[in-house]
Amino acid sequence: MPPILEIRDLNISFTQYAAGLGRRRLEAVRGLSLRLEAGEVAAVVGASGAGKSLLAHAILDILPYNSQKTGEILYRGEPLSPRRAQALRGREIVLVPQGVTYLDPLMKVGPQAGEGRAALARYGLGPEVENLYPFELSGGMARRVLLAAAAGTSPKLVVADEPTPGLDAQAARRVLGHFQELAAQGAGVLFITHELDLAMTIANQLIVLQDGKIAPPSRAQALWDALPQNRFAPIPEPRPAGEVLEVRDLAFAYPRRRVLSGLSFTLRAGERLGLFAPSGRGKTTLCRLLAGYERPDGGEIRWAGRPLGDWRGPSPVQLLWQHPEQAVDPRLPLGETLREGGPLDEALLAALDISPSWLARYPAELSGGELQRLCIARALAVRPRILLCDETTSMLDPLSQARIWSFLTAWARDHQLGLLIVSHNRNLLKRLCPRILEL
Repeated sequence: MPPILEIRDLNISFTQYAAGLGRRRLEAVRGLSLRLEAGEVAAVVGASGAGKSLLAHAILDILPYNSQKTGEILYRGEPLSPRRAQALRGREIVLVPQGVTYLDPLMKVGPQAGEGRAALARYGLGPEVENLYPFELSGGMARRVLLAAAAGTSPKLVVADEPTPGLDAQAARRVLGHFQELAAQGAGVLFITHELDLAMTIANQLIVLQDGKIAPPSRAQALWDALPQNRFAPIPEPRPAGEVLEVRDLAFAYPRRRVLSGLSFTLRAGERLGLFAPSGRGKTTLCRLLAGYERPDGGEIRWAGRPLGDWRGPSPVQLLWQHPEQAVDPRLPLGETLREGGPLDEALLAALDISPSWLARYPAELSGGELQRLCIARALAVRPRILLCDETTSMLDPLSQARIWSFLTAWARDHQLGLLIVSHNRNLLKRLCPRILEL
C-alpha cells in the first residue's frame, strides 16, 4: 500500500525583483524528501525560516505567485497535481494554518468551527464560544478554533503548521491527543513545529530542517540542549530602577465574556516580571490594556506616578504582539515599517539576526519567527521603558528563543527596560523572571 504522502527531491525557490529590471533567485527548500504512512505522525522541526511553512504550502499548492517548485509530491501513490490538490483541499487534505488571521473577523466562531459546538468542545472550548467573534478570543483560543475547523472534516492527511504556540500545557496535550486519534483512524499527520519537546512525545519520525534541507541528527541535539529546562543561555541579573508601572484593581470584560477583575501589581523599569495563565484567562487582554489599545472598565494604570493615559509623546510602554502578522501593514515593505520608529539602528538589526535583504520584502514573504524579530527591533527603536512581551518567542525554535532572550534581557539591563514576559511556558518563566504573576 503506498504511503499517504511521499515527497521526492522537493525544491522551492522565489524570484525577487528589485529596482528597475533587477531580480534575483532565492533558494528556500532544496532536495527535500520524506514519506508519511497512513496512521503515522511525522514531526518537522527547525529554526524560523528553515522552510517548514513552505513545505506545508507546497503540499496544499498554495505557494506565492513568484515561487517555483520542482520535484514530486504524491498523495496515496498518485501525483498531487494542482487540480487534484484543489479538489482535495479542505476535504481529504486539510491545513491547520500558522496565522490566526485565517479566521473570518466578521463571522462568529460557531459557523467557522465545522461541526460547531461538538468540534469546539473537543478542544476544551465551552458552548459560549460559539457566539463570540475572533477578536473576542485569546490567541490560544483562536488556534483551537482553527484546529476544530480543520479536523471536523474527517481528513486523510492533516498538515498542522505550528498549531500549539500560545497554548498552555493542558491545551497542547489535548491537541496532540486528537492528532493521535486521527492517526489511529488511519490518517497521516504532518506536525510542523519548533517545540521539540512536544514533537518528541507524539512523533513516529522526526525530521529536522535547516536552511531548507534535512539536517543531521546533531542539529536535533542542539535544539534539545537549548530548551529552557536544559542548558538554554546565560541570563543577566535585572537592575530595577526608580520608575514604576502601577496596576490597581484593573477590570475588563468583553460584551459576552469577563476576563479581568481586581488585578493589581507593579513593575519597575529594569525589572522582569513573568505572567502565567492558561489560554483564555486574559493575558493578551492585559497587554492591550497596558499598551492603550483598550480602556479598562475599572481600576487604573499609572506610570511614574501619573495616569498612563495622560502621557504625552511616545508611550513609555510598548507591546510585542503574540501574532506579529497583526502588528504590521501587509501593504508596506518591512523597511518602511521599521522606519516608523525612527532611523534604522544597524547594530540592533544585526543583534537580532535581521538580514538587510528583508527590508525590501513584504510581511507575507517572511516566516512568523522572522517577522517577530522585525517587530522586536521596531519596538526597541523608540527606546521604551516597559516592554510587554506577549508570547514573544512562542513561534521560535529553542536555539533562536535562547538567543532572543539572552539579547532582550541584556538590553533590558543596559537600558533599564522593564519586561513583562507573558508565556504559557513555566520553564521559560522560571529561567527568566525573579517574580511570576498568575492569573
